[in-house]
Amino acid sequence: LRPHRLSRRLSRPCSSHVVHTQQPTMGSLPCPVDEAVNGGTDVTDPVDLFEEQLERVRLLYGDDKLLQAHRIVDTLEQSMARYEGQEEEYTRLQAVWDRHTPVIEDVRREYDDVNTLLKDIQSQEGWNVMRESNGVRTLYRKEPDTPLHSVRMEGVIEANIFHVLALFYEIDLFDSWIPGLKISECLKALSQRRTKMVFHLHMWIPWPLDDRQIVAYAHGINALEDDAIFVVIRSVDEFPGVEVPEVPQMTTRVDIKFGGILIRPISETETFVSILNNSDPHLPFVPSWMINLFVERVAHLTIEKLRKQACSLSGTEHERRIQENREVYGYFEKDLEEFFARKRASSPDAPIE
Repeated sequence: LRPHRLSRRLSRPCSSHVVHTQQPTMGSLPCPVDEAVNGGTDVTDPVDLFEEQLERVRLLYGDDKLLQAHRIVDTLEQSMARYEGQEEEYTRLQAVWDRHTPVIEDVRREYDDVNTLLKDIQSQEGWNVMRESNGVRTLYRKEPDTPLHSVRMEGVIEANIFHVLALFYEIDLFDSWIPGLKISECLKALSQRRTKMVFHLHMWIPWPLDDRQIVAYAHGINALEDDAIFVVIRSVDEFPGVEVPEVPQMTTRVDIKFGGILIRPISETETFVSILNNSDPHLPFVPSWMINLFVERVAHLTIEKLRKQACSLSGTEHERRIQENREVYGYFEKDLEEFFARKRASSPDAPIE
């Protein structure tokens, strides 16, 4: 595995492949009402059009196309402003909007999570590089005036993004690349392809400290139209329809205020990965030796093992599941094949940058 200039790679997401930390400009996108006038849809009544477009938002969100769903929500909201002087029409549009409020709120909340993830991954402010070797970098930041600690792990993996996705998707096989993991399980799948879930991890911690438990919600987001895949993660103490496990003796539950993963294909044989964890470990005092142990060794080892595992899945349980679970992995393959085909067509002689 060759070393890689991460600072160069990290500068690229700001301008090339992902949504910016500020709200994106929607002026270049067609207004749905204008689409109706110009023949973009057979629906001409604004209320019916809003209903059609918000149903599309629901379907896109259910298909993990969060950024596409948010673009429609943002454009529709701007369109509604044109009707504020038409009380009857505006009231009808608002009623349609209100019926779809739950999915709109989900889209907005998780879109904000993606922007938060990107802001922290792209930022250098406050981050201390704890270790950098063999193209892998681990960083640490103490959040001021809070009990929160942030850790970032990143590197370029010389493997196709498909292999990387398989490693992140099969949560019960995390122990193949995460050191000290005793339990890793999906408590409940919240979508057909299990790209939304509530999961449970239990990690062994050396004496005299307690083990650590994590119960969290995760959502994998397909943003390949912006050259990326995201996973956003937050701790949950309870979740509708989920039996959250008790905290065992000699164990402390970690509170992940915010976490996430950015997975970005550089080429068909290289993938950039950045993992972010902003959490409260529930320790009254975190000594520097413990920070050094976790960040310099455990965190660094985690992404190095991820790299090694992704380079060859031959003969592994991951390979068997890829072959058997065609509903999920067939979906991944189709989208990735289309993604790389678009990239080759747009720049046949250039790598994906």
